[in-house]
Amino acid sequence: MYSVIEGKLRCVYYFSPTPRVVWEKEGKPIKSSRVQLKNQKVIIRDATFEDGGNYKCKGSNSVLEFPKVKSFKLVIQGRLTCRT
Repeated sequence: MYSVIEGKLRCVYYFSPTPRVVWEKEGKPIKSSRVQLKNQKVIIRDATFEDGGNYKCKGSNSVLEFPKVKSFKLVIQGRLTCRT
């Protein structure tokens, strides 16, 4: 059994008006019932090894001509628990 953790990524943009932030994993929109997109954060509940990978957040607003992109690599580390 793998240990259960919560993964959090935060994408902070300091410009006005407040940007709309869109998150992607491996170039695709994030769709999972365990993933919560809140403000400029993504929270992964009960993270597993499959949740690891390359994440991007894109911030844009009415002033920016092109979205500003930040990239993250999420590595899930766990430990194997043996029962006897």
